[in-house]
Amino acid sequence: MDLSEKRAAIPNTLRGQSLLIPDLAALIYPDWTVGRHDHERELKAEIEGDFLVRYVPSAKKQQQLKRSNAAMLAGYFWSGSSVERFRPLAQFMYWFFCWNDEFGCSNLRNDREGTEAYGQASKGFLRWCLDPDNYHQTRLARPAIQGYHNCDSFQEIGEAMQIGHSRDALNRFADSLYKYIDSVCSVQETRSKEVPTLDEYLLNRIHPIGAFPCIMAMEFAYALTIPAWVYSHETSRTMFRETAVSCIIVNDVLSLKNKVAADRFDNVIPLKMLQLDTDSAQTALEDVIKDLQKSRRTFSRAEYLLQMSSEFKQLSQETKDNVQVLIQGCKNMMLGNIKWSLSNSRYILDKYLEGSAARVTL
Repeated sequence: MDLSEKRAAIPNTLRGQSLLIPDLAALIYPDWTVGRHDHERELKAEIEGDFLVRYVPSAKKQQQLKRSNAAMLAGYFWSGSSVERFRPLAQFMYWFFCWNDEFGCSNLRNDREGTEAYGQASKGFLRWCLDPDNYHQTRLARPAIQGYHNCDSFQEIGEAMQIGHSRDALNRFADSLYKYIDSVCSVQETRSKEVPTLDEYLLNRIHPIGAFPCIMAMEFAYALTIPAWVYSHETSRTMFRETAVSCIIVNDVLSLKNKVAADRFDNVIPLKMLQLDTDSAQTALEDVIKDLQKSRRTFSRAEYLLQMSSEFKQLSQETKDNVQVLIQGCKNMMLGNIKWSLSNSRYILDKYLEGSAARVTL
């Protein structure tokens, strides 16, 4: 059987297989801990009872967003932020799911032109929300954006994010958000092409997973001041990349049953099966977990190299501490993503075993 035949056979090969998913948090990050924000539950009630009602008119979409429990994910990602800063960040996380779900729950999934228009309209409105120049003395008038953009709630989020961090930090956040939108809107184009290799798939998913805007929000979350060179340093870029890779792999492993049920196979497990030339999803999973362990080692090595760099050693102690908060934020994202995913009804798992292991039948 040649490669094209193997790719075509993947759906039938996967169906009916049973997977044992180990306790990923204990296996990959045994020495890491992550808390949840003290005000997460009260802000969840506030956002779902008011914010969603004002900005999401569809009762069905409101229920879908409530199922996501985005407040919990935000609570892990920015667990130590003040309640005043956590509120817009938790709102931002709900916006994330609301904006992205258009691609899985509407006609946009099969509409290339509509997708491009959605992305352009979204960026146009977000620029008005986030550009500090629009707030000089008096707020510029709300722009008349042609087309649907699903970003009305960002008028409130963007205003809250104008204070409490530098303009450079705000620009980094905004730029990462625009790049995220571009990458998500281009996913359809890559899906229409030949099935990618595993490396190509991970590269294509680095931005659409949405990790970078969350990382760039750390300065706002914790009122940090971090030199621009830190973000462009090779070690930092490595840590940011591995944070995204962790989120990609974990989400793919835990959402595999959902993907198979929806006849979608853009996932690390089937791609690993092709790479290893195996019909066993369990064998592929075990090798994917090795990739995740390697990613964690790469992250830790990059953290060490940054701390040992001459540039880092020249920083004041306060700035060093701020950089460490940024790095800890990446760790919170990786571990928090696992904990949120395992408790979330968006992912279909058949049975939970000892610890946080699980079994799933495809």
